[in-house]
Amino acid sequence: MTKYLQDTIAFMEDTKDPNLGYPGDENRLVQQWLWYSIVTEPNWSGGSSNLIVREFESYAPGDPAALTLMGQTFQQEATARVGQSNLAGGVAYNVVAAAENPGNKASVTLTASFRNSGTRSIIELVTVTFYSDPGLTQVIGSATYNPADTGAITGCTWDGRNSEQVSIRWNNLSVGTHTYWAKIDSPDSVIETSEADNVTTAGTVTIFGNGLFVPVVSR
Repeated sequence: MTKYLQDTIAFMEDTKDPNLGYPGDENRLVQQWLWYSIVTEPNWSGGSSNLIVREFESYAPGDPAALTLMGQTFQQEATARVGQSNLAGGVAYNVVAAAENPGNKASVTLTASFRNSGTRSIIELVTVTFYSDPGLTQVIGSATYNPADTGAITGCTWDGRNSEQVSIRWNNLSVGTHTYWAKIDSPDSVIETSEADNVTTAGTVTIFGNGLFVPVVSR
């Protein structure tokens, strides 16, 4: 069974094809997979593949003695295949709102999307900072994406599949059109293969003046 585990991991992780594989993952055929299961009853389906012993609760958290031989092999394989992470900025979404009295100002919610195009899942906190200028010097505000709350940011996601989002409020906007951008991992605290693709597309915020709007009726 341990040999089967090793062969399975080798196939899932290493099999490539220039015609069928995903170019963003070095033409690998498989981008995501899991091993079933971590632990189940020994006489159940998958019981011979348990990664931890059935009595794991009697061990201290992190105690390697709770690993089966399969679990030890899985740990060795996972450690040897760390992979790389790469956060990529997605879309800054457009917003339309009406100003409110008094002051003829508006407050809106800005939302930016991003993804992980690397091969290693990200479990670190990710800070996203919003800016009102393309030079990224005029800060609107920041938000933190916590994988502990939403799940790890899995890798091998491609352009157009921006599955993660963060939002902040932008207050006291005057009537007119405003533009904003967001930079993913603005403090550069997450180790990535590239820091050059962390900025989203430009988003616009359109604020209409306060007034009475009635439907148009034509004959």
